[in-house]
Amino acid sequence: MDSLPVPPPGEYENIPFHDYLRWDAPSKSSLMAILSSPLHYAEARNGLGIEPTDEMVLGAAGHVALLEPEKMLARVVKYDGARRYGGDWESFKAANRSKHILTKSMYERLTRIVKAVRGSKLARPYIARLDRFEISAVGDVFGTICKGRLDADGPGIIVDLKTCRSCDKYDFARSAYSLGYHVQAALYSELVPDKEFITIAVENQAPHDVAVFKYEPEFLKRGRETVLECIQFYQTHSEINFWPGRYNELVTLKLPEWATKADADEITIGGEQAYE
Repeated sequence: MDSLPVPPPGEYENIPFHDYLRWDAPSKSSLMAILSSPLHYAEARNGLGIEPTDEMVLGAAGHVALLEPEKMLARVVKYDGARRYGGDWESFKAANRSKHILTKSMYERLTRIVKAVRGSKLARPYIARLDRFEISAVGDVFGTICKGRLDADGPGIIVDLKTCRSCDKYDFARSAYSLGYHVQAALYSELVPDKEFITIAVENQAPHDVAVFKYEPEFLKRGRETVLECIQFYQTHSEINFWPGRYNELVTLKLPEWATKADADEITIGGEQAYE
């Protein structure tokens, strides 16, 4: 993907997502990738990576349906075919490349998700405060120009919409940490200061429970520490323009601890290994 010059620090509306991706600056996704290796960062920076999963497509369509419903016809489409292969599917994809394509079952789930969030007494007051959507932000973060794509913001808040398996606070905290949501919150708080980062989470399966979360200071502190670590790593490799993988020498594999424990816990009967 060809890069575009990064605009001056600020907040920009109505920037096509494809153009935002081409801005040559670190983002939350690419910074998280550098934790794997500089090579992984270079891949993420160039706009490459995995194909969007159904859940990712459903989440993106949910953003449109909930935050900018007037754009649904232009950005979300339902595929009524029975299977996603063959000539009809390929023709449909080609005709709707710029849209989020949902199957019939995905579209039905989207309808239920939208209904759940709009009907949530918890979520409604935050959604009512929003007045800007899909903001592309640029700013200096620890000495490096970074970018971020905010779902929406309003007076005093940044709102991020997430679909999830469970919005139980313990389950979501684990998911948030493993997926780097706290890193996103810390980065966006640097790009758009003086606003509280709020997550509206909705379960992607029935009953589509809805919760509204904020991050405690310790959670955000860990996110800021991770952002700083990533940026320092990025700065080092940017100076020499060298993006290696994880290892530069032969690696000897050790038996995983869980495997050692499993061996130790084998049940034996009369000196013979027991099998169920």
